[in-house]
Amino acid sequence: MSHQNLADAFIPAERDFKNKVMSMTWGHLHPEYRKVYKGYILFTHGAYGDITPIKCEFKDLPDSPWFFQEMEDFLYSKCVESSHFYRGNFRTTKGKVKVGQIARFDGTYVKFKNDGYRFSGKVKIIKVS
Repeated sequence: MSHQNLADAFIPAERDFKNKVMSMTWGHLHPEYRKVYKGYILFTHGAYGDITPIKCEFKDLPDSPWFFQEMEDFLYSKCVESSHFYRGNFRTTKGKVKVGQIARFDGTYVKFKNDGYRFSGKVKIIKVS
């Protein structure tokens, strides 16, 4: 068995262990299922492909590792088409937040029991002069 195949065999067990530790440590911060949280995220798409939340407020939603990971995934989807580098920069598509821009998402966040989530709303570019 190759090293990679052996490492792949542990992925489900590691994921389950991580989820249990997160629940025991931060379970009280878990978003309520099917509750609609209204708010906004101010973020930027940095020069080296990093997506950085600047400020985020959702009414009655505590900060948690679940929300943070889902917020990062959502923001990434709004900025980057592909995780593959192209000439030292991320490829972007029309409608995506481009490198160097600051944007704001206004809308809602909902967490589902199947570990799914949904952000609904609009992203607009903030013009900086």
